[in-house]
Amino acid sequence: MSELSTFSGALSPEQRLKEAYARRDGKANGERYSHFNPAGLFGVQSRERVLFRMLRRNGYTSFRDLKILDVGCGSGGMLRAFNRYGALPTNLFGIDLLLDRIQTAQLLSPQIDFHCANAEHLPFGDASFHLVSHFALFDAILEQHVRQKVAQEMVRVVRGDGAIIWYDFRVNNPRNPDVRRIGRREIQALFPECHIELAATTLAPPLVRLVAPYSWVLATVLENIPWLCTHYIGMIKPKRLTN
Repeated sequence: MSELSTFSGALSPEQRLKEAYARRDGKANGERYSHFNPAGLFGVQSRERVLFRMLRRNGYTSFRDLKILDVGCGSGGMLRAFNRYGALPTNLFGIDLLLDRIQTAQLLSPQIDFHCANAEHLPFGDASFHLVSHFALFDAILEQHVRQKVAQEMVRVVRGDGAIIWYDFRVNNPRNPDVRRIGRREIQALFPECHIELAATTLAPPLVRLVAPYSWVLATVLENIPWLCTHYIGMIKPKRLTN
């Protein structure tokens, strides 16, 4: 299967992906996601709070000695975040299907190891990483068998004492036909031999944009109502690790 087979549609996979990201980039508002924007900052910090609570519950107290792979890394933003959390840049690896994003990532973070590769065939050996992460990857994969293959590859490359960090849409965005939600049952089907811990997070964008600029406390209260949240964040560990 070719490098471009991750995405499906009437167009060729490569053209579909390029057009989808062109539409997304054309609509993107840099200020909307800026840390100077209260809504953008709230979203980042709330995701970090939930992630670190999960990490602590699973015995992680430091990133320093962890080897980490981010699948669908884009321009490397999450890997730079892991670096800020304490991971060594030489222990950080990223793969993405889009060459231009990998080139940007390499320019911004030359000490991190980036690869232009297909997530169906990760270019790493078995049990190579303490943590394997993805942030909004599976929602862009529209073929079920490809989702399954990517999940299998993530399980393959995670170490015996490691885990997969999950973050993706749990609801559909009616304004974006290029993505499809991943529900709890499907996550369980993708990782059938794994222990899965999930939490709803990320307050729906219209709400957070309305509330966060005026009341951080109210935004936090609303985010604790699961049906107001758009994503699942979670940790996935092969069951053999929990015995």
